[in-house]
Amino acid sequence: MVLGLAIYILGSIGMLFGRIIQAAVSRQREFLADASAVQFTRNPDGVANALKTLGSPQWPRKGQ
Repeated sequence: MVLGLAIYILGSIGMLFGRIIQAAVSRQREFLADASAVQFTRNPDGVANALKTLGSPQWPRKGQ
């Protein structure tokens, strides 16, 4: 019983750390994708405005 509980707790901790690492990798990939978009388009203001539009609470706009 105690051994099973210990394995369950260790597994839960492992899952938690796995998800934290996964989130960090995802955030890094998003950053690299944005940097690549700026490098490809050579228009950092355009990419920044597009990201602001997508991040706004009004997106997607109704009626479009």
